[in-house]
Amino acid sequence: MASVFESFVRNFLRAEQKEFSVKSEVIQWDGYSLTAEGAQYLPAMKTDVTLRSKQRTIVIDTKYYPEALVENFGKKKIISGHLYQLYAYLKNCKSQTGRPEGILLYPTNSQALDLAFLIGGHKVRGITLQLDQPWQQIHADLCKLLVSPEPDDLATATLVA
Repeated sequence: MASVFESFVRNFLRAEQKEFSVKSEVIQWDGYSLTAEGAQYLPAMKTDVTLRSKQRTIVIDTKYYPEALVENFGKKKIISGHLYQLYAYLKNCKSQTGRPEGILLYPTNSQALDLAFLIGGHKVRGITLQLDQPWQQIHADLCKLLVSPEPDDLATATLVA
């Protein structure tokens, strides 16, 4: 189901919008091996969906998990491995259009989310998509992914520690 969700999102965005080119990309590490054999051991970085336009680059990492959040010491948090993976993509992604943006996209299960952060200068979002709603609403929700969130008020923004 994970690959179906990923393909659905990529193919939907390819078909339903005209601003971005849409594909899965292999991102090269911003580095090099210090030994002759070392490079073969670096994992590949292949995005689920990369959108590129003249103004923006957006990397979407689709996650098909029962829950978008995990409980840690009594508090719900984004799954750290998912955020680290997306951040690695963003830090290594080459873009002619400024800093790439990232989206972690989950199907909605128990809690709807539309979270927005600025991490290392990159806009990062954690969003859920409700798949058991009418098609017109799924369409609208997927198109809204491409709207860049602006901070409500930087003066009241919360520093994440």
